[in-house]
Amino acid sequence: MDHLQAACGPHAEIVRTEGIRISRCPCGTVHVHFSHNGLTVQLSPEHFAEAVQAMSLARSLLSGDPARPLQGRVDRPEPGRFVTVATYDPKKSPNN
Repeated sequence: MDHLQAACGPHAEIVRTEGIRISRCPCGTVHVHFSHNGLTVQLSPEHFAEAVQAMSLARSLLSGDPARPLQGRVDRPEPGRFVTVATYDPKKSPNN
């Protein structure tokens, strides 16, 4: 991967918090660096948008009622489409 890194120039910082730094390099790749564990993820702008939407949806599901079980299914996404989540309905059988 060193040959790809050499083609990238200085990054333009987009957002920096205590735990996350998001920047963009001149080649267009979005870099998300998680400073607490040293992980850096490099994503195309399209994949970055999908990752943000998925994390936002997961955050919404996790921030609900803690007594409510986190059950549901993820429908198989079409290529280039965002994932949809069918949330758990306790009135319906999980086999449906």
